[in-house]
Amino acid sequence: MTKAEEFTVKLEALASRAGVSISSSEMLQLFWYYELLIQWNEAVNLTALPLADYPDESLSRLIIEPIVAARVFPAREVAWLDIGSGGGSPAVPLKVVRPMARLTLTEPRQRKLAFLREVVRTLGLQDAQVSGRRAEDEVVPPGSIDVVTVRAVKMDATLVRATRASLNDRGRLLSFGVALPELYLRPEGGVDTPRFQELPNSPLDLRGIAPEHSGPAGNPGTFRPLFVYDCR
Repeated sequence: MTKAEEFTVKLEALASRAGVSISSSEMLQLFWYYELLIQWNEAVNLTALPLADYPDESLSRLIIEPIVAARVFPAREVAWLDIGSGGGSPAVPLKVVRPMARLTLTEPRQRKLAFLREVVRTLGLQDAQVSGRRAEDEVVPPGSIDVVTVRAVKMDATLVRATRASLNDRGRLLSFGVALPELYLRPEGGVDTPRFQELPNSPLDLRGIAPEHSGPAGNPGTFRPLFVYDCR
C-alpha cells in the first residue's frame, strides 16, 4: 500500500465516523498538505502532534475537525481571514472543502510564513494569499471580511477589536477551542466594546472523531468545542 493509499483509507474511516464526506480530488490535496507538514515539521515546529504513520488523533485534529466545522461555514464565495495560521490547520483543510472562499492567511513568523506559501503553491489553492502581518495591524480593509477563523488563541481586547473591525455587519467568527470573554456578548459591554452573538448551536461539538477521544464503553471523550459568533 502506498502512502497516499494508507492516508486515504485512514482518513475515509475517520470521515465516515464524523459524518462528513471527502471527494477524491479533496483527498489528494489533503494528502499533500499532510506530507508537507511531515517534511517541514522537524525544522519549523508546526505542530506538537505526532505525524508519522498517520495517527488517527492527528488526522482528526488537523483535518477532520476543520471539515466538520464546514457545517457552519458559508458554502459560497465569501471573504475569509484566518488569524495566526501557523501550521495551516484549520484554514487549509477548510479551504480545500470550501474552495469558493477567498482566504487570507496571517502568520508573522517567517519560517511558518514560508511553509504556508509552499502549501498554497503545492496544493494549487485558488484565491488564497498569505500575509506576514499580524491581524492587529489591519491586514485587510475594515468591514471587508465575511468570516474570521482562529484556533486556540486567547481573544484579548486588542484581537477582539481587530477581528470585529475586519468583519462586516453580517460577519461570522469561528473560534476553535477558545470562547470569547462574556464582556463581548453582553449589551452593557460599553459603547466602545465590540459585541457578538453566540449562535444557538454553539459550541459545536468536535469530539469523538478518533478512537483516542472515546472512553470505555463508547463514552465520548474530551469535549472539543467550536464557538460560533455572529456580529451584533
